[in-house]
Amino acid sequence: MATVFSLALLFVSLAATALVAAPLRRKSPRAWLAVLAAVPLLTVGLYQVMGTPEALDPAARAASTLVGGDPHVDPADFAAAVAELRAELERNPEQPEGWVLLARSLAVQGDHAGARDAYARALELVPEEPALMVELAQASAQAHPQNLFDDASLALLERAAALQPANQRARWFIGVAQRQRGLDAEAAATWEALLPELDPSTAASLRSQI
Repeated sequence: MATVFSLALLFVSLAATALVAAPLRRKSPRAWLAVLAAVPLLTVGLYQVMGTPEALDPAARAASTLVGGDPHVDPADFAAAVAELRAELERNPEQPEGWVLLARSLAVQGDHAGARDAYARALELVPEEPALMVELAQASAQAHPQNLFDDASLALLERAAALQPANQRARWFIGVAQRQRGLDAEAAATWEALLPELDPSTAASLRSQI
């Protein structure tokens, strides 16, 4: 039941953020999408993705950090909200923020392939957006049977890091992709470059991975 609550809470938090950040949509679509992409990071913590393949699952990350709340949220309500969002996007598909919200919702429902496709639609509408590239790469890895970053996903991560060198998630996942390919020295070098930017506890965790 706690997981059900986490699904509902994450969906509501995303919807609320979309409304609060609405003024950014017209002035700066990229800033709008960056805010939406940051919501789960603010909710569950960026560096909880480190260490285990299971941490790639946003539902698991959300559930691991929630403390309290109503444990009796009906999953049917959440599913109905997702269905309404799908219907809205069918009527008006030119909404990158809508595709991002749908992707988040599908991810917490466990539909990683659907999340991947929704992020891809958002990236088509706002190309060259590093935050979306990272989200699409991560969703693609989640949709893979072995949680692997394929070549296309790695290319997205490398492009995101080139456009936004301070993007820690892109650089962390590049290291993961390198390690998955047996490029341990390259992965260590990628992660070592992150160490000066991290707080002491996170850096200590990353050193253990290195």
